[in-house]
Amino acid sequence: MKPQNKPFTFTVQIFDKGGKHFRKYTKDTLQMLYDTSPSAANFEMIIVVEGLVFMALRSYYIKAKDEKSYGKFIKNKKEGTFYNAIEKIYYLGIIDRVLKEKLHKYRDLRNEIAHDLFQMKSVLIEGVTFKDYLHSKSLEELFESGLTVFVELGDIITPGRPTQEEYLKRFSGFYRR
Repeated sequence: MKPQNKPFTFTVQIFDKGGKHFRKYTKDTLQMLYDTSPSAANFEMIIVVEGLVFMALRSYYIKAKDEKSYGKFIKNKKEGTFYNAIEKIYYLGIIDRVLKEKLHKYRDLRNEIAHDLFQMKSVLIEGVTFKDYLHSKSLEELFESGLTVFVELGDIITPGRPTQEEYLKRFSGFYRR
């Protein structure tokens, strides 16, 4: 009997100062957090997904031996945005068009929830339609979208995925558009 390969589980581990384990994010741990507190899970998902996009960009600059350009990018408040980071990793060929669109959909949902969840800012503005579903539905939609991009980004930014050759091509500018 052949041994079964364990399915790939993308993991992000966050450590406190001093190296103490703080958080371990996987699809399952994020789901457990969501089941306990949808707001908390989404808050952490927002941080993790944006962080993964910037990690992908930084990996490119490390491979290109040009970390100064990455530093310039993130220090520039107009350029170093989540939107521009998504566009840049697409332009560099790190992600495909489909994942780019999923990331922008996630970013739009995130912005909507972060800036106007209860539509208190926009409730009386002409041309703005009030959502006809619950707050919990908005959180569920954001979480599901975030979980999808979390898993897909994991396959892209993990060294050796899907193969080492493919990973090196992706982060060498080989797929630049």
